Amino acid sequence: MQSDEKGKWKDILESKYGTVDGSIHCHRKFQSWWWRDISKACGEGDEVGWYQQALSWKIGYANKARFWEDAWVENVNISTLFPRLHSLSLDQGLKVGEVGEWGELGWQWRHNWRRSMFVWESVLEDDLLRYLAKGALNKEANDCIVWGGEVSGAFLVKSSYACLTNQDSGTKEGIFKML
Repeated sequence: MQSDEKGKWKDILESKYGTVDGSIHCHRKFQSWWWRDISKACGEGDEVGWYQQALSWKIGYANKARFWEDAWVENVNISTLFPRLHSLSLDQGLKVGEVGEWGELGWQWRHNWRRSMFVWESVLEDDLLRYLAKGALNKEANDCIVWGGEVSGAFLVKSSYACLTNQDSGTKEGIFKML
């Protein structure tokens, strides 16, 4: 299938059922069984499903992943680790690449805050910068989503089953119901 055709199919599915990330969903009675199953895996509304929890971004040029909201450093979104700084940030919703720039010395972070930081918040900002140093940017590659269940980042059914068994679902029947 050509990439143009894939895009058309994606547009058709999203117009009928809404986006997989939960931003738009039609009423449940209008969803097919197939779409309900995808929604359960990916989460519905503000929920994050088991599948989405296992995905993260591998940052390249930093033009696709959102800085605060997406998991791109150690498979955790930064807003969860630094909620106070997130609440002070004017950079909410921006892509990683929009919160800094390439300079002669490499990548430089440029955060925009609603107000001046208190001393104790400045300590949090220092912690944030140390944490961000773990997420390497590469201006020669594109951002891509990787599966966290495998070191290679490739999705495997075996690792998805392991991911599900780590959920608090109790029995094997509970795992298969989640599937």
